[in-house]
Amino acid sequence: MKKTAEGLINHCKSKIGTPYVYGAKGEVLTQAILDRLARENPGTYTSAYKAKAAKYIGQRCTDCSGLISWYTGVLRGSYNYHDTAVERIGVDHLDESMVGWALWKPGHIGVYIGDGWCIEAKGINYGTIKSRVAATPWQQVLKLKDIEYDNEKKSGWYDEDGGRRFYNGDTGEPVRNNWHQEPDGEWYWFDGAGMMVRNVWYQYNGNWYYMGPDGKMKKGQITIDGKWYILDQDGKMIRKPVTLTPDQDGALRYPGIIK
Repeated sequence: MKKTAEGLINHCKSKIGTPYVYGAKGEVLTQAILDRLARENPGTYTSAYKAKAAKYIGQRCTDCSGLISWYTGVLRGSYNYHDTAVERIGVDHLDESMVGWALWKPGHIGVYIGDGWCIEAKGINYGTIKSRVAATPWQQVLKLKDIEYDNEKKSGWYDEDGGRRFYNGDTGEPVRNNWHQEPDGEWYWFDGAGMMVRNVWYQYNGNWYYMGPDGKMKKGQITIDGKWYILDQDGKMIRKPVTLTPDQDGALRYPGIIK
């Protein structure tokens, strides 16, 4: 059965009040499990912590990542959820299209349920709670690999973790290993991860192109690292001998290229 954003939210809501025990993933806590968790996580399981956790023996318990894994059946820690996320967006860009995405900061993860609220297994002194997003210094919002989302397809430019992407509205997928031309005629190249490349030479079909700091394909005469290059109207680097002629201002130019 597929795991959906709606299902994840309903699961998290149903688990509010569940005790937090580090390393637990929704199972009934036993003395044997507690002893194993203490052996596996000696830095967390001080004698005081273990005594607190022991109070929850006989109850289902979870930690922050376990709250999600409990629903999906896929065991991941908070960092693994981050590293395997389909998308990672800065929390400043959180909006209502991201209901059912995870909220993340180093060492902690929760689930966004909308209207500025989230559900998180916060710690052994709090348990699983509903809280305001603003109450925790979350850093990113994660579109989880293990959840199927039915959001509208993305279209256009998006600033994302790692750079800029351009999404095709027809498919909702970013442009990868291909060109994109804007209505103003400017060309951009996107790498295999769908990120716009910039400040780099790129070879395509045997020709060299240069992408500037804004990602736009350069044309005309350019200087890079003190060296002069000439790029034709299509952005291709000219490698044959050329003759420069002075224009009306006396500047040397290669006839026919864009100024």
